[in-house]
Amino acid sequence: MVDTDDYQCCGGENGYEGKAFVTFFLAVFGFTAFGSAMPSQACASRVLYAMGRDGQLPKRFFGTLHKKYNTPVNNILLISGFSLLALVLSLTTVASFINFGAFLAFTCVNLSVISHYFIKLKRRSLKGFILYFIIPLLEVMVTFELGFTCKSTWGGFG
Repeated sequence: MVDTDDYQCCGGENGYEGKAFVTFFLAVFGFTAFGSAMPSQACASRVLYAMGRDGQLPKRFFGTLHKKYNTPVNNILLISGFSLLALVLSLTTVASFINFGAFLAFTCVNLSVISHYFIKLKRRSLKGFILYFIIPLLEVMVTFELGFTCKSTWGGFG
């Protein structure tokens, strides 16, 4: 059996080597997290700008660029605000939001298929009924079942 008092993290008699390694690891982790977050933030702000420019989001806020730098400043600030939530939210809460968004998106896509093909375009032959009503409806039901059985999604909110 190993005596934990004599065994230091990553070796060493007094544990300084372990503390140095942990400090180094945390510094590298911080730099890589920052390096990963910056392109993601730039990409998300550009997507919001494109949606605002094309009229899918309010153009006055989302579709404007900074006059001097030609960057979507409003969108960068908005994404930065959401990114700062990572400082106060737990990983479980963030995962819950991601799961909720994914389940909601899948549900909306399937309901859109029913709305567009089955109702609007009236594709109501036997093939259309199966492809554009039954299958999407089954997928909506499966998504709701998954959403309500997972504690970290909308079942956990109710």
